[in-house]
Amino acid sequence: MVDKLLSVAEKEGVGALFNSARQSLSENLVLDAFASSVFLLVDEDELRIPKGKKNLLKEIQKGLEIGDEEAQEVIDEVLSSFEDLEEEEEEI
Repeated sequence: MVDKLLSVAEKEGVGALFNSARQSLSENLVLDAFASSVFLLVDEDELRIPKGKKNLLKEIQKGLEIGDEEAQEVIDEVLSSFEDLEEEEEEI
């Protein structure tokens, strides 16, 4: 599977790979995919999206066709989850 994905990326570019992935997502998974992207880009020490990664996140948001308000809600939820986890770890 990985070899197939790498082959597509090499032949058609990463954009084509992203478009194929997006087309295979059902609508109810689009926000989950965006939340996963946010999760991967969060600076866990500062609980924020680093400036250098904000453009990438914006491109993912556009590619997934998510509006600004909805994207901000997802970002806030993910950051809140990190904060909750940090609080739980402090209690231990």
